[in-house]
Amino acid sequence: MDILKFKGIILFIVAFLNLAFAFFLWRRGRKEKATFHLGWVAFFSAVYAFTYGGVWLFENKLFWSRATWLGVLVLSAYITFIYYFTETTKHLKLKSFFWYFGAIIISYLALTTPYFIEKVYPEHPCPFLEGGGPLEPLGRVYVITCLGISLFYFLKEYFKSQGFRKLQLKYFILGIAIYSGGGVLFAGILPLLSPEFIKYVDLSAFLSVFFVGFTSYAILRYRLMELRFVLGRTAVYILSILAEIVIAFLMIFLNTQLGFLLPANIILVIALIIIALSFHPLFRFFEKMAGKYFYYTFYTLQTTLAGLAKQLSQTVELDKLTNLINRSLLDALKLDRVGIILKEPEKKVLIPQQLINFDKEDISILLSKEDNFLAQYLKKIKKPIVREEIPLLIRETEKEEERKLNLLKEEMEKREVALCLPLFVEEELTGMIILGNKLSGEAYTVQDINLLTTLTAQAAIAFNNALSYSEIEKRKEELERVLKAVVGRELRMIELKKKIKELEEKNKK
Repeated sequence: MDILKFKGIILFIVAFLNLAFAFFLWRRGRKEKATFHLGWVAFFSAVYAFTYGGVWLFENKLFWSRATWLGVLVLSAYITFIYYFTETTKHLKLKSFFWYFGAIIISYLALTTPYFIEKVYPEHPCPFLEGGGPLEPLGRVYVITCLGISLFYFLKEYFKSQGFRKLQLKYFILGIAIYSGGGVLFAGILPLLSPEFIKYVDLSAFLSVFFVGFTSYAILRYRLMELRFVLGRTAVYILSILAEIVIAFLMIFLNTQLGFLLPANIILVIALIIIALSFHPLFRFFEKMAGKYFYYTFYTLQTTLAGLAKQLSQTVELDKLTNLINRSLLDALKLDRVGIILKEPEKKVLIPQQLINFDKEDISILLSKEDNFLAQYLKKIKKPIVREEIPLLIRETEKEEERKLNLLKEEMEKREVALCLPLFVEEELTGMIILGNKLSGEAYTVQDINLLTTLTAQAAIAFNNALSYSEIEKRKEELERVLKAVVGRELRMIELKKKIKELEEKNKK
């Protein structure tokens, strides 16, 4: 197959993926304007990729080359999305109209006039690049201006944001950096170094799926993965695969140098066996290196919680256990506050067991609000509640529950509770671990929650054992007191009988 036709097919696949993102975002964005307008970004990105695919697959090169300028509509939709997301609502409709009007004018002139693309050279590796019209520089100024404004608003919002929103913005910035950076590099910088690179000018259309994908993931997901972790894991896989390729080529090279000591098919089988056996150790090695130097915070948390899990089974005293868990979480996650709440065995109510930097009265009020709604909701969903995720949970709830969730969010904010981790023994809610905000202001990520959920499963059993041990010790003390009282009474009775007998003997005398 011709390489250019292959590129066209790939671009059509990219267009289809972007279109799928668009419909999904429109469906989810009925109540949220930011999500809805992100759907338009995905839709125009699909159109942009489709027009580039048309350049390589269809005969009318001039029409499809001019149609690539429809890509400017992506930027007008993106700026409108940014206005809604950052809540820059002043003159919002007027500003959106201005950017859309500019994009529509450019698209119309590009499609119907030679002002942006005058002619094409069908035999050229990129047929439309040498036939630019007089208004082409103006169109590029529009593109650069839109990208600059997008990054300005995102960076401005990023530096004043915390938690989940800050992590969202990291994904937005990464997406637009990949999209615009790839376009600038392959359409602007590299062609200046060598004309050979001109054939890669459509890379921005390929990269649009990453741009739309990162942004959609950040806007739709309740809980995001830490970006450094994602990039680190990607690097680990790439390095592991490259190392395996090097091993295979090294074996082939050595076999060649030794005068083909082994037949080619034998050396291939041996190489495949070695690759299969060595991939896992190599992956673990690179993962350990990445953990120490790339996503150190996650690596530290993982190590700390793994050590804590071992200690849980060795501690049966309740006070020591609560102190061990609280201090470990406080240090590992770099928190401002932490607390443990357990169900009182006799009264069957949740009461604070040990709190660090939380107010006991405040937490007791939180537990009792709306007929113990927090405990009821934890029992219902059987998952952690992250304060910043409550607005996203509200999308899928009934009206009465929506009111209670809003109230819960307000109460958690007031008491600076960022995360509630339920403790379950079988189906019974036996308590919860509450965490405050991270000192860094960062959000709780997928990795954090997964590790903490694993810990709570073990902690719930440890607390249950500790409570049982505490109850046994309490009963033991009560029995000892009763026994002492009984023994004491028996001794007194014996002594009394002895005295009575002595008196009887004296009376006889």
